[in-house]
Amino acid sequence: MNQSLNSCYLKFDYTLQMQNIIYTVSSSPLKRQYSTIFNRKLKIDEKLLQNTDNSIFFKELLSHIPSGILIFDLEGKITMANSNAVKFLNLGSNEESVIGQILLDFLKKGKLKRMLEKSIEEGHQDFTIPYITIKKKIFQVTCKKFNDGILLAIQDITINNRIKNEATKSLLLGQEMERQRLSREIHDGIGPIMSTIKLRLDGLKSKTNDEGIKKNLELINSLISDTANEIRSISHALMPGSLSDFGLKAAIDNLVNQLFTPNVEVNVIQNLNNDRFDRELELHVYRIVQELLNNGVKHSNATSFTLKLMKQMDNIELAYQDNGSGFILSDVIEGIGLENVKNRTQILNGTIDIITSLNKGVKIIINIPIHKTK
Repeated sequence: MNQSLNSCYLKFDYTLQMQNIIYTVSSSPLKRQYSTIFNRKLKIDEKLLQNTDNSIFFKELLSHIPSGILIFDLEGKITMANSNAVKFLNLGSNEESVIGQILLDFLKKGKLKRMLEKSIEEGHQDFTIPYITIKKKIFQVTCKKFNDGILLAIQDITINNRIKNEATKSLLLGQEMERQRLSREIHDGIGPIMSTIKLRLDGLKSKTNDEGIKKNLELINSLISDTANEIRSISHALMPGSLSDFGLKAAIDNLVNQLFTPNVEVNVIQNLNNDRFDRELELHVYRIVQELLNNGVKHSNATSFTLKLMKQMDNIELAYQDNGSGFILSDVIEGIGLENVKNRTQILNGTIDIITSLNKGVKIIINIPIHKTK
């Protein structure tokens, strides 16, 4: 059967699996017209590269796939790449120019390079990076064993991520509005009622000479004071007044003082002074810090915490570290807390790097551009 790309009547199908997406390319009576069908049932045809005609067809197939596809051997030399892979990873002018080159030589220091170095060093190791930023675009990268080499699939998820961020942003905005409403109701409604009850109890105490009744009234008064303090703490957690009035530094200092007891070592390093930022940025950064510290206090069993918040030229670096129990990142089903941290970071066009292992604590580094909130 003639499988030349110049044939007008191609009568064969080829399939290729990348990530969890199955690409089926079917022939068409029309010259050089191919339809791409996505389904979920395909297995790799690893014999596709065994002869010249199939190799030519495979390259043509890759050129029509919207994802970046790159294949390299176990020494890291690029053996095949489509134009999108070259463009997405900034490898050069065209796909021919990178063949035979060492992939790692093109990549800047970062998570993708670290993961690829590890994969090459260990012979092969499948991995997925769900979110990585390269030149203001967002990609999902998947690495899989392929024949005697490694296949790298790079999917541009910038638009999908933007849509997701807008939906998440609307959800978080709704949550913040509800927090504000509840905070006002507690402060303006329950607070004055508690104060009135205390005044009435003081009045009753002054009108009796019975020591037993006085002691009971004092106990009730003390309980009401404790309840009022607890209510103020809840109101502050819902919407800290210090954040809107004085900014991030004051709000985070207050948060640390409320969360930690004297027997826990807490180091806070920051150079924000009294600087003010975009209101949205301040709120999201505060919520990120609040989530990280709350998770650390509740779940890590740590005795030492370090929080670093540094303003640089055009970004804020937020680094959190504890000496707690840690976890194996690949084994963790992400909870709401960590997911919220990631969502808020993405909304701010930031990057997040989580470094942890079992019984070795957690380190989380977040970088957020100051003038590029969505």
